[in-house]
Amino acid sequence: MPENDARARATTAVFLAVWTTVLAVAVLLYLPGLHGPLVYDDIPVLGPFVYGPLAAVPHPFWSTSGPLGRPIAMASFWLDARLWHGSILALKLTNLLIALLTASLAALLGQELVTPPGRRPEAAERGFAIGLAAFWLLAPAAVATVLYAVERMELLAAFFTMAGLLVYARARRAEIADGRPRIRLWLPALLVFAALATFSKENGILLLPLALWTEFCLWRGAGPRSARRTLAALAACVFALGFGLMALFFLDPAFLLNGYRERRFTLLERLFTEPRVLVRYIAATLSPRPRWTSFFHGRIPLSHGLLAPPTTAIALALVLVLVALAFVLRRRAPLVAVGLGWFFIGESIESTLVPLRLMEAVRVYLPSYGLLLATAALFVAAARALVRRAPRLRFLPPAVLTVLGLLTVALTAQAVVSWSSARNLYSTNLALHPHARAARAGLAQWWLTHGQPARAAALLAGHRHPGEQLELGTVLCLWHGTLPPGYWSGFTRQPPRDLGAAGTTGVAVLSHLWLEHRCRFAGSRLSRLARTLGHAARMRRSRRYILILDRAYLAHARGRLPRALADLVHAGRLAPRNPVPRLLAASWLLEAHHPRAAHLWFDQARGLPRESPGVRRLWRRLASRFGGSTS
Repeated sequence: MPENDARARATTAVFLAVWTTVLAVAVLLYLPGLHGPLVYDDIPVLGPFVYGPLAAVPHPFWSTSGPLGRPIAMASFWLDARLWHGSILALKLTNLLIALLTASLAALLGQELVTPPGRRPEAAERGFAIGLAAFWLLAPAAVATVLYAVERMELLAAFFTMAGLLVYARARRAEIADGRPRIRLWLPALLVFAALATFSKENGILLLPLALWTEFCLWRGAGPRSARRTLAALAACVFALGFGLMALFFLDPAFLLNGYRERRFTLLERLFTEPRVLVRYIAATLSPRPRWTSFFHGRIPLSHGLLAPPTTAIALALVLVLVALAFVLRRRAPLVAVGLGWFFIGESIESTLVPLRLMEAVRVYLPSYGLLLATAALFVAAARALVRRAPRLRFLPPAVLTVLGLLTVALTAQAVVSWSSARNLYSTNLALHPHARAARAGLAQWWLTHGQPARAAALLAGHRHPGEQLELGTVLCLWHGTLPPGYWSGFTRQPPRDLGAAGTTGVAVLSHLWLEHRCRFAGSRLSRLARTLGHAARMRRSRRYILILDRAYLAHARGRLPRALADLVHAGRLAPRNPVPRLLAASWLLEAHHPRAAHLWFDQARGLPRESPGVRRLWRRLASRFGGSTS
């Protein structure tokens, strides 16, 4: 017995050393990317924590990124800012530490999943779990989640999910082995960790169906009768929650459909397109070519039906086959079934009805663990069968794993280097996806801010999308102080189907330059273009508000006060809690010597929030004119 204990301790020490080495390799791999920039959603969410005083952040523990505010993730950003204010490195380093901790939990969870109840994990089980967690930690598909600072939300949700599943799996194995119920341990753990994960990011609620699916495949309600009753009640609650959300959609379709008014696709187009996106996620996990694991993906062609394009039907068939296999294999190959179910459950929110962007690299982070689990289980079964039939080939499976590991590390290192600077990020992704407008716009902006307007203009020239044309106009204005005569003829008179951030930002910047007399062009042409773009069928409400507000500024500068007021009325309807349209109308009417009408607009702004310093200054100036309180 003492010899067995000593052998077990020695084996544990070896695996701890191996895992420490894996963590060290991960740290070395990610070091170049920790100095990278903030991009896209990083800037509106984390900009106030990094670039301004912490006390000026109006709601430090609340984000508009999700309906629940994601307060746990936001609290972690606040804590980073409190300890290392202004440090982007600290934000990304914290992300990396969370990823390392989550992978460590994944290694422990893998042991629990692969070891039958009543047995201690042996060297084979530990090696399987550590190898699986190592491939998951070092995968190129994880790079965007770790180095995209705002995706701390995804990392924390994955961390709490892994922690909850680990406690659940360990307690269930123990109570199956000795027959003593441990409901007081695993049930509160599931509920508490599900709450923590959900308030980090909403898909954290999937911890509960993940636990139930694991139970369904591996342990099937074994153990004390009280545990079976509790699991049945938990499953009923999860199904009731799912059906309740579906019922909410059918009873109040505006709950989701309003979001699709701001997208370039409809709900039906999204549902038809997502099987192709799921296939891309599978490819990004199992065959991590740089093109599939990159941060940008370009605009994904929409599916308008099963045969439009034909790859839609093929992708849907593949998804249905994999889902069916997850049910069929739950007895013959339970780990494969757990892994396949893990992937599809992990994508069940963000890749179905919710009106999000069609594809994002970060969405495959936690689901990819399931795909790797299923693949590893199949690989081990095939390797054992090969060695039994041909013992001389026993070194082939380790050799294959070594080659795959080195290839994974090389691809991950390449992906991390692309995050080392803004120029690397945009240029690398543009080379992989030449039609990625966001990457082209980001690279053009980098060239412009680094004193290379000619390169920025050459990069944007010749593209017909309104956003890119407007950005080209911004570059030309800052470069020459004017726009060429034929610039406006490049825009069509027909409104686009959808208008993204580049379009509204381009109008806003050109308006600003024209109003400050920093660029010479006909303001009427920009105003006419802004009205055309305002009729885009699909545009985010916030972007439409900005576009209409810019139209009002242009109309007022051109002496068209009635048109400017009409635009302010429209903007006020789009943002009823924003006092800016009403305060602007009051200010412009005072300038035009209409004090009574100005007072009416000012009264409408009373009681509305005044959070930004500019709004508070405008309020105080108008309040002093009208003799009211300036508080």
